[in-house]
Amino acid sequence: MANLINELSKNRYVTIGYLTKEHCTIFNSFGILSHTLEVGQKIIMWDDRIDHVKDKHAIEFHLEAEYYINIMPNIIANPTFIGIHPKGHGIEYFGYIQNTQENVLVAIKAQSDKHGNLCFRSTYPVKQERLQAFIRSNRVVRCTNSP
Repeated sequence: MANLINELSKNRYVTIGYLTKEHCTIFNSFGILSHTLEVGQKIIMWDDRIDHVKDKHAIEFHLEAEYYINIMPNIIANPTFIGIHPKGHGIEYFGYIQNTQENVLVAIKAQSDKHGNLCFRSTYPVKQERLQAFIRSNRVVRCTNSP
């Protein structure tokens, strides 16, 4: 497991993933994004997002917020579900965490920065009922390569 917090203490941002062909195809198929996402686009996390996750969502997690921050690259690389924010502002990766029995959402801003990177917004657990509602509303789909 990556130690993103340690890396962010040395750098202003870190790479937490890349858009895959399968994920781009699914995200773009929703048809509500303002632009087309591209295979290989880098997903980065700025150092200020650690405080956001800790301040805004730490109480929602079963474990320390650092654990969830450090597993984000794995959720992005191997999501169980992916989806899109209803207003088209962001893309969402969902991973099931076996040891805590939680569905964790990793939210990414859909608009690229001036360097073509997509930027991490937040991460937090999502109750099973809420995930099922997202699936029923067709804003989240299962990945074919999901674990």
